[in-house]
Amino acid sequence: MVRRRAIAGLVAGVGSAALIAGVGAVPAVAGDLPFERLAGPSGVETSIAVAKHTWGADWKVVYVASNRNPVDALPAATIGDGPVVLTDGKSLNLGGVKPGKIVLLGGTGAVPQGIEDQAKATGAEVIRLKGADRNATAAEIAKQWVKVNGTPKNVYVTKNVGSGSPDAVAASVLRDGPIVTFTNDVSANALAGIVSELKAEKVTALGGTGVVSDAVVNSAAAGKATARLAGANRYETAFAIAQYAKAQKSGSNVYLASGTALKDAMVAGAAKDGIILLSPANGEGVKAKADTLGAAKLIVIGGTGVMPDRTVRAAATGVIPQPAQPAQPTQPAQPKPQPKQQPQPSDLGSAGQEEATILQGINELRVMGLAGELTRDSQLDAFARDISADMAKRNEAKLTPEQEKAFDAIRPPKCPSLTGWEMTWSGDENPGKNGVGHVKEIMKRISPKRLYDKRLKTVGIGVAFRTDGGSFANYIFCG
Repeated sequence: MVRRRAIAGLVAGVGSAALIAGVGAVPAVAGDLPFERLAGPSGVETSIAVAKHTWGADWKVVYVASNRNPVDALPAATIGDGPVVLTDGKSLNLGGVKPGKIVLLGGTGAVPQGIEDQAKATGAEVIRLKGADRNATAAEIAKQWVKVNGTPKNVYVTKNVGSGSPDAVAASVLRDGPIVTFTNDVSANALAGIVSELKAEKVTALGGTGVVSDAVVNSAAAGKATARLAGANRYETAFAIAQYAKAQKSGSNVYLASGTALKDAMVAGAAKDGIILLSPANGEGVKAKADTLGAAKLIVIGGTGVMPDRTVRAAATGVIPQPAQPAQPTQPAQPKPQPKQQPQPSDLGSAGQEEATILQGINELRVMGLAGELTRDSQLDAFARDISADMAKRNEAKLTPEQEKAFDAIRPPKCPSLTGWEMTWSGDENPGKNGVGHVKEIMKRISPKRLYDKRLKTVGIGVAFRTDGGSFANYIFCG
């Protein structure tokens, strides 16, 4: 009987990245795009690095949003008169800069009263833009946009998805109008009144009809002109927005953010010298898009836990690495009786085969539970593979703070859990037997709730081998 150990069921939580604050410049190969990275040990320090990169140390105004969930930063970035920084809720960190005005985004549940008190102690003018909820806060920020910039040509409408809209991240660079948001029918019905008060000429939807329906746009416009910036997916939508935004922004930089870990990128729209593209985990398509936009340089937002070096290299060069497969050494014939030894990766076949086994086990259980089969998502696969490869390298079934932070950005409501295990064998056991059955037994023990959740539709699976033949597997359930 095969005895395998399922070790360290991993359910990701909130963590902070262990990075070096500031800017890191990296030389590029001739013909490739040069790039540099803006990052800090947490979202707070990353936001300050981004702010100083484009605004220097002279901020007439600064907008302060919550690092815990900085969605309020997105509509504020479009105002364009100062940077957006984040606070951890305990201290107001402005990187030593003394702005003339500090604008707090959201109520005290987002930016606590203690932060307001610290802001007032600096001697700066302090105001707070808040509403009853995030949609109402976005509306108040939109009114501030009008105070600063005058009557807008456009109002951009996007859905507030809780952890941040990738379409709004890309659109935060736009300068011809504010962003307003909705969550449900009630907040969607309120958009017409907001648009009317802003006196915009046009209403533009961000994203496809699956995100913002034609009915929502037409209702919000109430007879005004309408438009839509959208692509086949979030990466193509970001490209469509970038092409539209190019005429509104000076500079030839492209700020590059993860398409799945959005948190660090929510402050990038306030930058004066470029537009935003989103990158998939393998960097595919970024180089061609950046070239079309006339980019002179990529500026990467966030540390290697959010945007790994290999992703950035692929984005800058256009050379997309193929997933590495473990070597398949030919085992010489052994006289019997054979000495006991650790199995090799070849005993299991490729990592891809083990990933397929995991998917089969998941779907067999879901069919039995009437939950329906899951389909694999290539971007989530790449994310899970990166985590498993790093665990195999460290030989530790534990998420790093950077990995926790990256996963936290795509958590509920879309992706409720990241789970994994370490497999080891002993003696002359044959790990090739009963693979699907074994996976099913592990799954029923460490993630029973997610197995039968009918709201989930996709899964990302990543496997990496240790040198002794054991493996690390991680999988991400998503809606």
